[in-house]
Amino acid sequence: IRDLTGELFRHFLVFSKREQVVYMEEYDAQILLEQMLGEALIDLHSRGFQIRVDKLEENYTLRTDVALLKRVMDNVVSNLIKYADPDEPLRCKGWVDTALHITLENHIRTEVPDSVESNHIGLRTCEAIMKLLEGGFDARAEGETFFVEVTLPIVKK
Repeated sequence: IRDLTGELFRHFLVFSKREQVVYMEEYDAQILLEQMLGEALIDLHSRGFQIRVDKLEENYTLRTDVALLKRVMDNVVSNLIKYADPDEPLRCKGWVDTALHITLENHIRTEVPDSVESNHIGLRTCEAIMKLLEGGFDARAEGETFFVEVTLPIVKK
């Protein structure tokens, strides 16, 4: 109940008619990703997940709101814990074209515990937050594989 209440509260904050306050600041992409993804991947590893990471090779500057971006990452990790198969590798990759892309790919767990219910509020919240951050969010299942892609604008210098 606590998790569902938290999700509903976050959903209300993002989708309410009130203006969401966004604190955009510039960050070094490698440092931000290593810290944010590092925390998430350590949590997943401690829960038995096998993780394969392709690090971002070049460095870029991002303009984002770290607190809102962390909400997105926390939500993605929560979904992975619920639905990903820990016996299959979780793949994480960062790459850049006109924007920074962070992709996570996993094998969907064949048997989800009865205690886990999905209302997709979390994924819709992630999409709304990423729009606020002038980025993008795509989550989709293809067969037995689930993909998440978070896109952030890079600062042109």
